[in-house]
Amino acid sequence: MASGFIESGAGYRGHLGLGPVTAGCTDRDYTRKLCVGNNVPGTIEEVVDASGKAVAAPPFKHAYAGVGVASDSGAMHSLLISQDGKAYISGSNSKGQLCLGELDTTYVDYFHEVKGVDNVVKGAVGEDFTLLVTESGDVYGCGSNEVGQIGEGTDVFESPTIIKGALNGITDVATGLGFAVYLNGETGETWGSGSNIYGQLCGFTEGTPVVIPEVRYPAC
Repeated sequence: MASGFIESGAGYRGHLGLGPVTAGCTDRDYTRKLCVGNNVPGTIEEVVDASGKAVAAPPFKHAYAGVGVASDSGAMHSLLISQDGKAYISGSNSKGQLCLGELDTTYVDYFHEVKGVDNVVKGAVGEDFTLLVTESGDVYGCGSNEVGQIGEGTDVFESPTIIKGALNGITDVATGLGFAVYLNGETGETWGSGSNIYGQLCGFTEGTPVVIPEVRYPAC
């Protein structure tokens, strides 16, 4: 289910994954899929598969919402992970955060399957980047990487790119606006990448961004 407030049709960038905004909401109008104003919960009934075809939505096990943007959605995007380990993403693609392999698509308003990454078990979304954790412990990222939040230098990646560095056996990941923290559930090791201006990576770098997660940080 997805619901939320939409300030305007022109400013909405599709993070609810329920299609385009079609009308204004009223207290008695619950028939529209998506409206300007407050929206009642709507079921994600349709997604776009890897071939570009609209299909019935699969059962999902995890949902991750966008962060750090105004009500008109801005860079906001959302991620769903299905029970069979596929990732679906919707919303703004301003910096390639939808992992679609292109920047020409500025946003999508239905959930699209991410190509090239299978057996996804966990994920996270930052302000304009996305991270996916696979069953084998690999981490893939796409989107803004200006301060190393994807952990692969500072290049922008429009397609899901595996984070090399020293990461392995990762079981979970969490993100802030411009940083990420990775957990190896077996060893308890915690790694970080991205902005560290406030010491949010739990390691002292005098505010310098960490662009490759090669430094082990103590758990916070």
